[in-house]
Amino acid sequence: MTDRIKHFSAGTGDGHRSGLQRVCLIVIVAILSIANRCPQSPPSGPQARAIDAMCVLHADAWALNTISLNNKVFEARRDSTTSSTAFGTFQMVPGPFGDGSLTITNLDSLPSVYALSDTWFRGVSFNESVRAEVVPALRTDSNGQRLTGEPGTGTGARWFTVAQDFTGAWKAVGQASRISANGRDELAANDATTTAQIPQWMHIGVATPQLFFCAGARTNDGAQSTTELFDYTPAGATPGATPAIMDIQDVLNGDDRFRPDPPPAPPLGGNRIAAPVPNISGPAGNLIPNGIVQCAMTQDGDDVTTRTLHLVAIRGPQLLHAMLSNFGPVTQALSNGTTSTFSRFRTVSAWREVTQLFTAVNFGSLDHVAVASTGRDNLLQIFFVGHGNDGRYRLWHTKRFVNDSFSTPVDVLKDSGETATGTVYDMPITASFCPARGNRSPTFAELDDEILLTWFDSERRSILVQEAVRTPRSWVPGRANSVGPELTGKIELSVHLKSL
Repeated sequence: MTDRIKHFSAGTGDGHRSGLQRVCLIVIVAILSIANRCPQSPPSGPQARAIDAMCVLHADAWALNTISLNNKVFEARRDSTTSSTAFGTFQMVPGPFGDGSLTITNLDSLPSVYALSDTWFRGVSFNESVRAEVVPALRTDSNGQRLTGEPGTGTGARWFTVAQDFTGAWKAVGQASRISANGRDELAANDATTTAQIPQWMHIGVATPQLFFCAGARTNDGAQSTTELFDYTPAGATPGATPAIMDIQDVLNGDDRFRPDPPPAPPLGGNRIAAPVPNISGPAGNLIPNGIVQCAMTQDGDDVTTRTLHLVAIRGPQLLHAMLSNFGPVTQALSNGTTSTFSRFRTVSAWREVTQLFTAVNFGSLDHVAVASTGRDNLLQIFFVGHGNDGRYRLWHTKRFVNDSFSTPVDVLKDSGETATGTVYDMPITASFCPARGNRSPTFAELDDEILLTWFDSERRSILVQEAVRTPRSWVPGRANSVGPELTGKIELSVHLKSL
């Protein structure tokens, strides 16, 4: 079997996301679970499962000539004492995966799962593992009827979420039947345009934790794809309760593409007949009107007044940043004469070109971007890959501070002592938080002790890992301590994790 990865995205610490492109394999860096922060079991319920604190690599393999691989996901845990990266070997993990109503025979050269993403959501009264997947879907017309000739495996795409409670049982999550960045009758490409719609988990708060996520969706008028913000509500320990997601807002278009809900059959009512008040638009400049962008949320502890949703995108040589802030209640008129009240972001900034702040640096054409934030402070980490006229790729890192300033971008591979001239290999980079290697019982303050950088080298068919530390330390004999206390670009030597 010939395996390649063209798109690779990840998240460690509070969550992760994954991407799959043309042929055969996705790999994602994943869950951090905290054993010493699990909630108490309900008095009459089963005991909560012991969860180790670690990061996990997930690999989703599929092949046309080895159908048995399809609908299976493998994981490598960061608990090895012999591996140079501390990740062990890949082993198959149980489902649920894919859409059980569709076949997995790959009649149309599609995988069973485009992308998979897990996170662990913990609080005083809940302890849930949440999984999101992008899967093939049957294409339909505007009336929801299956298109003539649509094969059983589906040539569209949609995403969905399921949750696993503290007993180990999986539950369906209350959500719309079809959520996708693809139109009903659009073909879903087996590439980044499809996999990018996977939910991007964002944990926020300390004493009052919340879980938000951005995901690809259609605009309310159905005209184009966009990035939507959702809120996840856990089931908790209440018998019979089910988790749910709530659609908060279109972060790229605001209310500009609002369309009233179609009237349901009587006697139902309560459809949205007007946009929420106060109304908002998308980020000024309208630079990314149709697509999916990277999201990260920052907040100072539990102070909701500091809650900020960061939008980051690349366009040619531009690294773009916009913000949504002022999180609070809005009202929305419903067709049954009542009014719905919910909270969302009510202030939107203009798009800002970050690379234009550093005109002395030639970043080339930007190919990839990854963002990371803890959700417990106001620091935004941005990593991006530039492709120069010399044909070489360079990995850059900058930070956005609470005063809206950005640190001077650092050439990561050069600063780490690996290469001063970049690499000829593309780097579909991911960045996410993880406790320090070997720390199986981290304190709350140690959850984001380092940033794990990962990407897939398609030429050498290997996963590359770099550890970006936030506190000074020496891991390599003869090398000076890494820089701290905050990350300033000193990255430990990248290593091959596993040849695939």
